[in-house]
Amino acid sequence: MARLIGIGGLSGSGKSTLARRLAGELSAEWLRSDSVRKELWGVPVTTCLPAEAYSSAFSEKTYAEVNRRAAEALRNGHTVILDVVFARAQERAKVRELAQACGAEFTGLWLEAPADTLRARVDARTGDASDADSKVVDMQLGFDLGTIDWHRIDAGGAPEDTYRHALRVLTL
Repeated sequence: MARLIGIGGLSGSGKSTLARRLAGELSAEWLRSDSVRKELWGVPVTTCLPAEAYSSAFSEKTYAEVNRRAAEALRNGHTVILDVVFARAQERAKVRELAQACGAEFTGLWLEAPADTLRARVDARTGDASDADSKVVDMQLGFDLGTIDWHRIDAGGAPEDTYRHALRVLTL
């Protein structure tokens, strides 16, 4: 059966680290919004994008493309991992609805880490698809995330701990 795993959390929470490892473990298609955004903008994945690439309109275009690719893979019976911030409740609801529409099982994982950890992680990145820095984290910390009904995972420690917790949730 097809399966959709949504991995959300603020920048620096470890979404991509977890998604990469789970994708290998599950032979899943990993769709990272940062990479899709760069592809749609027409630049290499490590190129820093201008602010316009993060406008509401372009973000909606990016998420629509991520969801389109996910639906195609799910309809073909694949497991898909979506690596997206999912800061808005309606984004989280939409991905659950996408899984249902495709007849796929859905699991949402929400990664949480202390603000200082988030900032340190994003500021230490090099050669990564994400353009987030500590200023982006500070902005995200002010978001109204709404009700988070996904499985909350403490991702403030070692990536191995986050991975083990995710496996328990996914019951692999």
